[in-house]
Amino acid sequence: MPRSRRLVRSFLPKVLRAERKRQGLSTLALAERLRFDRSSLVRWELGDNSPPLNKLERWARELGYEVRLVRSGPMSPAATVDPTP
Repeated sequence: MPRSRRLVRSFLPKVLRAERKRQGLSTLALAERLRFDRSSLVRWELGDNSPPLNKLERWARELGYEVRLVRSGPMSPAATVDPTP
């Protein structure tokens, strides 16, 4: 599995799940805000599936983060998530 896909399936969902909980949001409340299917959001948070990039960006933005693609090697982009100011 490519490194960028592993990041989306492990680190990123953990960060976004922790932030959702910190903000006191349930998965249902966040899914409704984003107009996502709750079961999809739960699977993404657990790392069972990876969201499409456009949904990952919306999910992150809603929680105060920004998704950026950063080249970490000659041709291997890696996804990062930064809090938005």
